[in-house]
Amino acid sequence: MLIMKCNLLFGFLLLVFSSFYGGDADKIIGTYWSPYKDGKISIYKKDGKFYGKSVESKTPELKDAKNPNVALRNKVVLGQDCFFDFVYDADADEYLDGTIYNPLDGNTYSAKMWLEDGQLKLRGYLGISLFGVTKTMELVK
Repeated sequence: MLIMKCNLLFGFLLLVFSSFYGGDADKIIGTYWSPYKDGKISIYKKDGKFYGKSVESKTPELKDAKNPNVALRNKVVLGQDCFFDFVYDADADEYLDGTIYNPLDGNTYSAKMWLEDGQLKLRGYLGISLFGVTKTMELVK
């Protein structure tokens, strides 16, 4: 009986604490203007990781012409994922270990994201973050 009560209490505490931390991580979910405001990217969560999908573009017919995979070069960029596998780090309050795909140059970059002053900051880099570029994306209202 005591073991069952302890298991119930542990399960309840786990549920409570996971809702606090999971909810904090989900604050990034939403639709953002691309850095040059020529499209919109929707950030969503799947299987505990965060992804971004192109959901609107000033050039909706744009093809992925520079994709390293020749078979994908005729595919339209709109509707495709461009941010992959970001994991929330509560200690740093950042989304780490992700990658971003840039259809304009056909390259995939390591990346991290964070919210700052109500805006999404996205840093893409090759190798280490020190040698990267940070772009700002505003939440669509």
